[in-house]
Amino acid sequence: RAIAIFCHDTLESLRISGCRLITSESCGWLAGIIGHNSPCLRKLRALDVSSTEVDDRGLAFLSKGLGQLEHLDLGNCPQLTFVGKGIQKHLREDGSFSSIVVLNLQGCKAVGDGGAIA
Repeated sequence: RAIAIFCHDTLESLRISGCRLITSESCGWLAGIIGHNSPCLRKLRALDVSSTEVDDRGLAFLSKGLGQLEHLDLGNCPQLTFVGKGIQKHLREDGSFSSIVVLNLQGCKAVGDGGAIA
């Protein structure tokens, strides 16, 4: 929450890999979706939330509020599945991750072929 509040105008890259306290709610705060008048990190271009507890709900928050991301590392996030929606839903030209260049899903064992290409 503090990162979103104090760094929303300047932060371009954020690495919080390996922090098991980072959850979907954390992603909501970073994206400016959760919290009254919560600012989003509008200059953020690279986000590494690998090896955290981010799940499909967190990815939805990120795609809705941080569509400008160019690099997103979701590697080794055991809660991530994309069940029913697929990653392509988040990679559309409607603003949600339309700028993505690098996407890491390595080690996301719950993401099957259906979620990756649906």
